[in-house]
Amino acid sequence: MKAVHRRRLLMLAAFLRKLPRSRFNFHHWVGPYWKGSQDLACGTAACAMGWAATIPELRRAGLRLVQTVQGIGHVVLRGQEPEDTYGSATERAAASKVFGITDDDQFNRLFIPEHTLPGDATPKRVAREIERYVREQERRAE
Repeated sequence: MKAVHRRRLLMLAAFLRKLPRSRFNFHHWVGPYWKGSQDLACGTAACAMGWAATIPELRRAGLRLVQTVQGIGHVVLRGQEPEDTYGSATERAAASKVFGITDDDQFNRLFIPEHTLPGDATPKRVAREIERYVREQERRAE
């Protein structure tokens, strides 16, 4: 695992550890009441990828929040158009570039709830899963 990817994942985990549970929702990239603010100041909830797009360093790396015509919030790379569905192709591309996660199973483990964690997982629980993933990748690299 590249040092930059490790650092970014751990940055996201640290952010999630401080996030109030009420602002976290593992069922939406960005909550349905999102008004378009890139910092989610409107009070909506988001999942780990949604919140990642609010962290300044990860925004500089290219993450953006966008809304489709249907009003669905997505995480995309700067200059990328979202898919107009509930799918995750744009989020997978963003995770690949920003976090170095190219394997679908790894992406699902960290960012799609039904694959590893319950849909009502807390931000702290997701942070622990990200930290566990980083440790596993480091052990594999030894």
